[in-house]
Amino acid sequence: MASYEDFKFSKSSGANSGRELLCQWNESDLKCAHPPQCKHRKVLHAAEQTLANLLLENAELRRKAARFDRLQREKAHLKAQIKAL
Repeated sequence: MASYEDFKFSKSSGANSGRELLCQWNESDLKCAHPPQCKHRKVLHAAEQTLANLLLENAELRRKAARFDRLQREKAHLKAQIKAL
């Protein structure tokens, strides 16, 4: 997957690095006037993919944490029952 570092603007003497495409970037709309191979769209797509993956991972971790909490409560309840015997 492409990362931001792969597509960021070259700061050296304003020259293109060869891997980058020039486009007219509109900061207010966060859009550019170039086709899908434009670096801005590639960076945006990579960011969207990363966000989607992080959201899935977050949901999975929340499920695991909820299960862990439930098991901890069940364990404490069983310990209390054993102690009562």
